[in-house]
Amino acid sequence: MKKTGVPIDYFFSAAKILWIKKEKPQVFEKIKYLIFPKDYIEYKLTGALTTDYSMASRTMLFDIKKRIWNEEICEALGIPIEILPEVKGSWEVIGEVTEEAARKIGLAKNIPVVSGGGDRPCEALGAGVITSGSINIGTGTATVFEVPLSEPTPDRKGRVDCCCHVVPDTWEYEAVIMTTGASLRWFRDLFGYEEVKKAQRKGKDLYIYFDELAEKINEGSDMLFYYPYLTGAKSPKFNELARAVFFGFTLGHNKAHFIRAIFRSCGFSVY
Repeated sequence: MKKTGVPIDYFFSAAKILWIKKEKPQVFEKIKYLIFPKDYIEYKLTGALTTDYSMASRTMLFDIKKRIWNEEICEALGIPIEILPEVKGSWEVIGEVTEEAARKIGLAKNIPVVSGGGDRPCEALGAGVITSGSINIGTGTATVFEVPLSEPTPDRKGRVDCCCHVVPDTWEYEAVIMTTGASLRWFRDLFGYEEVKKAQRKGKDLYIYFDELAEKINEGSDMLFYYPYLTGAKSPKFNELARAVFFGFTLGHNKAHFIRAIFRSCGFSVY
């Protein structure tokens, strides 16, 4: 925690690399470089094999204070440090669009390509949340609070991730509420077939249609409660063994009540 800023968690790269090493040793032995999806796109554009501080800091292998790969951790896990790419600032130019790439995708050659960054710090940058004292709340599959820091200050209890920001000499806390949008998508996939068809007939986005259904239900969802812990809980409960629950439904509840309850639980978690 002190060195990497993040707890041991299956979300982060080291756990996934170790899975490959254990389950697919023949693949692991052939690895030349480990890079992130955005870095692979940049590699195809420029030929440069790099990543940036924000992505490196979510691997469990990166020293967020020194901003270098941690040799001690890599050695302990049996991950050769040589397969980890050079790390750049998100703002740094790593190369230019090659003639071959330009020909294949229709771009002009020699366009500068910068390193870029992870989704959450990039959305904080887009919202102007780049200095201490401001907070961004970004939502999608999960909901994340991004809090800029002037120096790395890991949470020793491992509740809140401390990562590198895409802004120079800046770090950030990332407090995660796990399955907000994912709860709605899960409900859609399992129980929303009729609503999908109705939304299509009306020419509406399904989630806008969900909004309209939920608006017809009172704020308390007639005492139907949802606990949004489909993959355990991080903020604000921090219990990986927590599980999702619908509680209090009766013959008087319909799908719209369940949709409203999902909205309500996610909003309450943010609050």
